Amino acid sequence: MKEETNKMINEQYKKMLEGKSVIRQLSEFATARGKEIGYENVFDYSLGNPSVPVPDAFNEEMIHLIQTKSSMEIHGYSPSLGITSVREKIADLIWNIRQRTFFRPQVQPERLHMRSAV
Repeated sequence: MKEETNKMINEQYKKMLEGKSVIRQLSEFATARGKEIGYENVFDYSLGNPSVPVPDAFNEEMIHLIQTKSSMEIHGYSPSLGITSVREKIADLIWNIRQRTFFRPQVQPERLHMRSAV
């Protein structure tokens, strides 16, 4: 039975790999569309490769961070429960939305559990 299950999974995996991913399809569409209307008129973010320059304000802030923060602050992992100031702001946001729509208790930042999405 185990061998049969493995074969089914292998076949499903092979089928999945045979098809193009949505991201690849979007990338190909952006390339084709760029040929039609000029690539400078297409904002292609399909593969995380922006086709527009980064705003100067972003570059300036990155330089500022590199000059004023430690490498651990910039490149280190955040606390496993999330950055306290971010949790506080999210709790405030949830509370403000709930005040307008529901009668609910205020959200406590320490009860928020932040997770990363990949």
